[in-house]
Amino acid sequence: MKTGAAIMAPVSFFDFPVQNDNHQLRQRFKDGLQQAGIHNPTFFSVPALETAYTACDDWLDELRAYLTGNIAFTIDFITAHMPGLQVVQPEGTYLLWVDCSALSTDESDLTEWLQHQSRVSVSYGTSFGTDGAGYIRLNVATPKPLLEEALQRMADHYPRRQK
Repeated sequence: MKTGAAIMAPVSFFDFPVQNDNHQLRQRFKDGLQQAGIHNPTFFSVPALETAYTACDDWLDELRAYLTGNIAFTIDFITAHMPGLQVVQPEGTYLLWVDCSALSTDESDLTEWLQHQSRVSVSYGTSFGTDGAGYIRLNVATPKPLLEEALQRMADHYPRRQK
């Protein structure tokens, strides 16, 4: 008896086919999708997917250039205005890991600085395991003016003392 499912779709997590030779399990899965109201892709998802794969190379090139610019700006800004922080060079992502361990490895210290004082939301490294202590993850896939504002608020409240 085989049990397993291949769940895949670039459009949405919920727009996926299930390949499974266990018909009872497949039917239970389909019934669950039906009950949850996620049994069909939206009206626009199929043409949007087709368009994304066949007619969006220019848009994708522009997006990549924009994100590359945001990454470079963020690294330069942090280097210039927040000494001691180290940005890990990203590989294929717009999510930047920042090593804040020179400042603190205590998440409560980082939360005080980032959320309470700077009013900037980040992902804390400990969300990804204990080895993430002292790290934050920044999402730079945002309009540059918003990114500039968030980084400036972080710099304005940056604790000048390091541990």
